[in-house]
Amino acid sequence: MTSTGTVTDQLMSYLTQNRFPRLWDLFQRAVGGTHDKRRLCLSGFHGSGSILEVGCSTGNIAVAFRRYPHVAYTGIDIDEKAIAVAQRRFRNDARFRFVAGDLRQAFAASTTFDYVLFSGCLHHMVDDLAVELLRTARRHLSADGRLLVVDPLVPRTDDPWLLHQFIKIEHGEHVRSGHAMRALLKSLDILALTRNREVFVGATPLGRPICARFGVYELVGRS
Repeated sequence: MTSTGTVTDQLMSYLTQNRFPRLWDLFQRAVGGTHDKRRLCLSGFHGSGSILEVGCSTGNIAVAFRRYPHVAYTGIDIDEKAIAVAQRRFRNDARFRFVAGDLRQAFAASTTFDYVLFSGCLHHMVDDLAVELLRTARRHLSADGRLLVVDPLVPRTDDPWLLHQFIKIEHGEHVRSGHAMRALLKSLDILALTRNREVFVGATPLGRPICARFGVYELVGRS
């Protein structure tokens, strides 16, 4: 007999952003913690300026920036299907644009942004690739800009039971502990880690139940 957990694991391994981007987006908004993730992604934002979101997916986090009138948002993702969903979602808002491509080749060297966001994407990358993309992002960070990393973390042993179950259906193969994430970010000689914290994320828009532990890391460029 197949266990309920196994069935859930199989379902979630099939329900991916690439296969069903709209359904994946709906799931994330309903029970995937999108509301709390958006709040965390605004924690280093000062309300105006140019924004670059790396790994922007369907634009599910970009929605958080809509309420700010003085923004110029650019989202980039290698998933063309997800980008197509984002482009349709924001088709009537000229402040937002979405690019399908690789950050390392996407922008001219002179292109800079005031706020660079890595939201829920580093746990899909091995350390070497994560470092390479962060270094690339640093080159596109304005002189007074800030870079924010928001990423799920491996639950601690004393974390609630649901966190240990929820992380099993997380598609990323490189979910790190808080210690490992801080070590990775501190290894970057061109970025300085100025603030970091670990917080719980609620599954639904009501903030309950708690489903994941996330790390939030703010960095600035080193001169």
